[in-house]
Formats: sequence, C-alpha cells, structure tokens
Amino acid sequence: MTAPVRRMLDPWPAAELCCEDDMMNISAELDGEELVLTGKAGTTWELEFVVTDDDGNEIDLSDKTVSAHVRRSYGEDVLACFDVSVSVGTVTMTMPVASTSALGGQQIKRYVFDVKAYDAEGRVDSLLGGTLYVTPDVTRSETCPL
Repeated sequence: MTAPVRRMLDPWPAAELCCEDDMMNISAELDGEELVLTGKAGTTWELEFVVTDDDGNEIDLSDKTVSAHVRRSYGEDVLACFDVSVSVGTVTMTMPVASTSALGGQQIKRYVFDVKAYDAEGRVDSLLGGTLYVTPDVTRSETCPL
C-alpha cells in the first residue's frame, strides 16, 4: 500500500505504511508538523511513501541518494539506519529485525529520525523527519522456551 506523503520542503502529513502481510510492525501519525513513528522492537519495519509536487505528480528521485538515520537525539551518533530504495518518487524504507531489536529495551524508547535526498551537485532535501518510539517485544523466538 503506497500513499502520497508530501511535496519536498513542505510540512509532512502522516504516512500510510506498507507492512509485509499487512502486519503492523510500525505505525505513523502526524502530531502538528512532526511525523511520529511507533515501531515494535524485534520485528521488521517497512514504510513506503511517495514524494509529489504541487500538482500531485511524483518527483523523480532516481538520480538521488536517499538516506534515513536514527539517533537518540539530534546531536548524538547514528544508532541505526533504514535501508532505503527509490523507484521514481516512491521511497521504501526498511529496518531488519537485528536493528529494531538493538533499538528496543525493557521500556518504550524515544529516538529522532529523518530522511534526506542527496544529489550529485551537493543539494540536500529533507523528505521526512520526526520522532520514533520503539516499544519492547515479548516473544523473541519462533518456539516456546518451556
């Protein structure tokens, strides 16, 4: 499921998510002008969005490098990166189980993230950004340990 998200450089609306087998491992909502993601630790996350212009046409990002980083706070080191792929204006971000597990813990944790597009001439555009909450997982293996 893909949903138009926003024009570049405008405030971003809530993104609809595309999760494998419709499992909701991560959710998104708009809080003012900030996108808030909530993901379950120990699961695979996938988020897909489309970048459009004023007329609703996809902006071609295929000549750009798109990156998405997660940090504890804005001035700290990168803790995790989303794997990002681009098809014209559609951006797909995934994070594997090992990374989401490492972000988890015994309590809900708060992080910040953003998604940026870089071109060969040095231009950088911010596509999305906001807060990421990671909730703890309970089941950590395919079989019951009892």
